[in-house]
Amino acid sequence: MKKILSWLVTPLFLIVFGLLLLIFQPLMWISHRVFGLKTLESVTYCLQALLIDIFILTGSWFKVTNPYKDRFKNINRPLIIISNHQSMFDIPLILWYFRKNRPKFVAKREVGKGIPSISYYLHHGEHMLIDRKDKEQALSAIERGSPMIAKNNWSAAIFPEGTRSKDGITKPFKTAGITKLLEMLPNALVVPVVVGNTWLLGKYNYLPVPFNARYSFEVLEPIEPNTMPVEDLIVLLEQKIRSLVEKKQGK
Repeated sequence: MKKILSWLVTPLFLIVFGLLLLIFQPLMWISHRVFGLKTLESVTYCLQALLIDIFILTGSWFKVTNPYKDRFKNINRPLIIISNHQSMFDIPLILWYFRKNRPKFVAKREVGKGIPSISYYLHHGEHMLIDRKDKEQALSAIERGSPMIAKNNWSAAIFPEGTRSKDGITKPFKTAGITKLLEMLPNALVVPVVVGNTWLLGKYNYLPVPFNARYSFEVLEPIEPNTMPVEDLIVLLEQKIRSLVEKKQGK
């Protein structure tokens, strides 16, 4: 029965999703060209809220857990947001819930073109687009983008697995990107994030979109990076994130 309901709600979900991306593309272009980056960000954050809300159409919702949100309200330093990666919807979640900290993603450059609205914002929003197969280019992109983040006390967001998990199981972390961010943003606060069960969206390549699914977005306790060696910090982050992901999946 649930599979039948999934197929029934999928066309409406995909139509609304596609329309939102198409409608916001010109809005982003106008806001960026006429008013600049901050207005582009505001328009983009509105889109992210709508992209999250449309899951109501499938009888699904996100449970958000962030007991540390007061620490980020008026923080006068950058954040380094480190999250597991299960779906393209992980990006809207981070953008919306950390919008006051203006997240800038380390993202594969392929996403920076061809997708209405999303590609425009990644290309024009001061994000760090990388070639995952070219380590030198990737580190150079982070090095170029980090000074603006440091200057404005923005946030850097990275998915250290390097690609989406198709079964929800956390892949081994790639360390070079995190290491470079920590080097370039020495006064940043490290914020681990766990996204739960969004991998179900891509289980059948969105055909169908699951009905009555329960997704989650949880912020873990922030970590001061200067309290331990970088290698130990990355191991700790991977352990914390992996442990909670496994718990959410009942493993």
